[in-house]
Amino acid sequence: MQLGSQPMSPSIPPHLEPNSTSTLLVQPGVLVVKRHHILVRCSHWLNVLLLLGLILSGISIYWASPIYQHAPDPNTGNFDVAADMGIWICAHVPGQHHYPSPPDWIYNHMSLGPGMLASALRLHWLCAYIFILNGIVYVAGLVMGGGWRSLLPRRTDLVDALRMLRYYLGVPFAKLTRRQRPDPEFSTKYNPLQRAAYFSVPVAGFLSVATGWAIHKPMQLHSLAALFGGFDAARVWHFWLMWLFIFFVVPHVILVFADGWDTLRSMIVGWSTRVDGSGTVKMNNEEKDNSAEPKDLPSTGKGSEQDVAELPAADPEDTNPSVPTAIETQATAETTSPPVDTDETPPLSANQVPQTDPVAVHAAVESVDVREHQSLFGERPLPIVEMAPRILRYRTRRDVLLFGAGAMAAAASARFFLPPATFSRRGVRGDMSMPGKEWLLNKAIRVDDDVAETLYSANRMVPTYSKSQITPIKNNYNGATPDPAYIPGWRLTLDGLSSGLTVSLDIRSLLVHHQIHDQITRLVCVEGWSAIAWWSGLKFDDLLHAYPPVSQAKWAHIESSVNLDANGNPDPYFVSIDMLTAQHPQTLLATHLNGKPLTVEHGTPLRLLVPVKLGLKNIKAITRITYTKDEPPDYWAKRGYSRYDGI
Repeated sequence: MQLGSQPMSPSIPPHLEPNSTSTLLVQPGVLVVKRHHILVRCSHWLNVLLLLGLILSGISIYWASPIYQHAPDPNTGNFDVAADMGIWICAHVPGQHHYPSPPDWIYNHMSLGPGMLASALRLHWLCAYIFILNGIVYVAGLVMGGGWRSLLPRRTDLVDALRMLRYYLGVPFAKLTRRQRPDPEFSTKYNPLQRAAYFSVPVAGFLSVATGWAIHKPMQLHSLAALFGGFDAARVWHFWLMWLFIFFVVPHVILVFADGWDTLRSMIVGWSTRVDGSGTVKMNNEEKDNSAEPKDLPSTGKGSEQDVAELPAADPEDTNPSVPTAIETQATAETTSPPVDTDETPPLSANQVPQTDPVAVHAAVESVDVREHQSLFGERPLPIVEMAPRILRYRTRRDVLLFGAGAMAAAASARFFLPPATFSRRGVRGDMSMPGKEWLLNKAIRVDDDVAETLYSANRMVPTYSKSQITPIKNNYNGATPDPAYIPGWRLTLDGLSSGLTVSLDIRSLLVHHQIHDQITRLVCVEGWSAIAWWSGLKFDDLLHAYPPVSQAKWAHIESSVNLDANGNPDPYFVSIDMLTAQHPQTLLATHLNGKPLTVEHGTPLRLLVPVKLGLKNIKAITRITYTKDEPPDYWAKRGYSRYDGI
């Protein structure tokens, strides 16, 4: 030993002797574990906005034709269970006694508002398409991050879930009595209650999409509708799946707050400082070289003085859970780096130096591939890395700020897409009209119709039923029912014929010169209700053969001049159907309903029946048909509904 030199501690290897130029040695790194892949986090928070849009618009759609109805109330004429709840609220809740429309209370406060079917349908399908794409992103994140194994149910989940339920129920009492209540310990990423909730939501999302398509396209996807018990039963499924999402939110939020800030933060930043004290997972040198980790990833087990002094910017986002891991013993973990459950780690004193066990160093280098002892569906250990506290704090601030910016952007987009009437009901100006908004909303409601039009086949028939399955059908005139005085002078005018002539026909000539066909099919209304009815009439295709349209005609413009608005004033009604639909074997010009001539309520003496289209295309009391090469205007398309309306 040279004179004047300081003796070295025999317990500290020379290469770990404290360096006076390093200030980071006095503050050990914090162990963090990666819990959520970035795709899972992004899709999780986007789902909050999407589900809100789906629920608000869905309740507005429900208002048009509630599933749960009863006989009209003799006093209010109301038949809607949800409207009854609104009436009760206005009668019993302080401050609501003077509400102007008690039956609409629920719909005004928990949806876009009543009487907004077109706006609700457009927003609902826009959110639905993004929801489907977001679900694909979520599944991709689960696969890439390996998180799908954490959601799989276990055989002991039922018993363990009861244990967790007892624990959560006892937490408030433990807080009040200031008693310690230890958490039930599980070796999995989620406890059984969390796993049951998180597993059920993707399943419910899949079923929501499936039932939504079964309702939207009951003819093209007849087998899917039949899988859920038919069109009406699919609506019931869809309705209660919506409530499952609503009921999920409350216990989900409670579980998150019961678990603490670290659980919420992990879904924002991706990692957690809640590391199991029984061991740590580290990367050895060979694994670092072959993985996506930065080359300067810290190692508490070995390395030069410079390696220890330069604490890295290790990012748990980049850790690869599929890389083989080396497991240290509990004693080694305690001496190397104690488990930390907070962002802050108290600095070591000047004469405290991290201790390193040479045996532990050797154990860290020797990789143990835990995958050899696990099945395909077995949950993998989460990757753990060591991060400098200053980097930990910096990334927490960065990701939380990004999350806040995303939340504000989501709020702005909600204000952008919600109808102005939704805000005006609450005294807020919400009109943010932009050309792109209307184009996007219209495209959302029509994109699947474009696909349906492309895939159209004259050989695809809607299901037919027996007479015992016939159900009552509504008088669903948009306005007031016309006065029957129009019937004696009624005539059908045909324009756009190849002959260049204009033909005028009465009902007798139509019945005498054309064969009458019967069919029992379902009429599906855009409002959501449906009815099975027995129709009789001539095929539209027979009329086309008897009076051929101009060559290259692609559209039939059909009008009713006897239609009235809600005030009883003339309101000509018109629809457009493509020629392929007009030629469909099940498209009729109906003259009879359930074996009897049509009544005024159902469009006497002639109405269009297109079972492959929504009911709004089934125009009543037809007075004129014009064939054109270009697509003509449509009454409901001009009011925000779909153009093609195929089911």
